[in-house]
Amino acid sequence: MQMNRTYTLDSTHIRSMFFGILVIASVPTLLSADEPWEADPEMVARFSARRESFNYDESKVPTYRLPDPLKQSDGTQVSNATAWEQVRRPELMEIFRSNVYGRRPNVDVTIRFVETARIDGAFDGKADGISMKT
Repeated sequence: MQMNRTYTLDSTHIRSMFFGILVIASVPTLLSADEPWEADPEMVARFSARRESFNYDESKVPTYRLPDPLKQSDGTQVSNATAWEQVRRPELMEIFRSNVYGRRPNVDVTIRFVETARIDGAFDGKADGISMKT
């Protein structure tokens, strides 16, 4: 069935869609609490061969020490909710932005696409399938 609806998404919508796709894609990989997670050795080897500068092997990670979450960068101990919310939490968020997540370029993005087909109730009613073209 041809739908041919045109949509325009801005940066905010794109980030929301990406997060939703990420959450949906991770659902099948959930394990029970008794099973430790372990990387698939085949996948580690495949990714390691593609990007030699990246480390996908946990045994190659050098020793490190995580910062005390309740000690501010100036050494002061967090002693109340205000200090946490106004000082330490923003410090930790900046550490994550700088060292883990990275920063998204401050560029406005617009994507236009046309919905060409739709399947309601895919995956036993858990999702809707949408075919699109740009």
